[in-house]
Amino acid sequence: MKIALISDIHNGKLIEHRPGEEALGLIRDFLEVCKAEDADCIVELGDRVNNEDHEHDVLYTEEVMSLFRSSGLPVLNVIGNHDIHNIPKEEDISLLGRSAPYFYRDLEGYRLVVLDTADPIIGDCGGCLSSSQLSWLQDLLESTPDDLPVLLFSHHPLADQEQTGNPFFVNLPGEHTIADHKSISKIIERYRGKIAGAFNGHVHWNYLRYQYGIPFFSVASLTEAYPVTEHAPGRFSMLAIRDRDNMSITSEMLSPRRVLGRFDL
Repeated sequence: MKIALISDIHNGKLIEHRPGEEALGLIRDFLEVCKAEDADCIVELGDRVNNEDHEHDVLYTEEVMSLFRSSGLPVLNVIGNHDIHNIPKEEDISLLGRSAPYFYRDLEGYRLVVLDTADPIIGDCGGCLSSSQLSWLQDLLESTPDDLPVLLFSHHPLADQEQTGNPFFVNLPGEHTIADHKSISKIIERYRGKIAGAFNGHVHWNYLRYQYGIPFFSVASLTEAYPVTEHAPGRFSMLAIRDRDNMSITSEMLSPRRVLGRFDL
């Protein structure tokens, strides 16, 4: 199975070093790559918009979703903090074409679990998982058969990571990830034999760490152009799964088209 991972699209006007006006063209190029590489599924890891106001954010979301729907592939969308800055979560969920903020889908012998780490947002952009969502996740993992490996997808990292050198989060202590790691860590540790990997966006760079023998991988932003404000490289990742013990992920870019690196997980 091959899963294409795209994150932090930030469609809209330029904000900071995110040229959101380039986003739709980059998504089109990304979908061409998905087609050429025979991806089985796309997981979009949140922050679809460069939030402006309710009217524009709805438009930006609809533009992104229209392109994803045109791909003909299953697309799983994650809620990011920017997505619900001006749009109530219930409305954003409806724009995504579903009825719940977190859910799972079984595909090709794997259980893909989409979490909502904006439950609620902490501070300006930090994440959290509510007690009800944590209970849902624990019950889901408890009932998942041992022969159905689980992949976790979220906007914020579920495991803490070092932010030295990150121009956006080094001065926002704690807001690069979720609050109260202990609660989610207890669940992940308890069911580590069932969890094959966890993948997130939010931090705008690639980052790999292992916890309880599980790889936690951060996918870089599609439109992040730091330190300039145009010509975003269009970064994304491709997860290739041959079996539970034989997975790899590549960090790739669209402009220019190249593979930046590969990680065997």
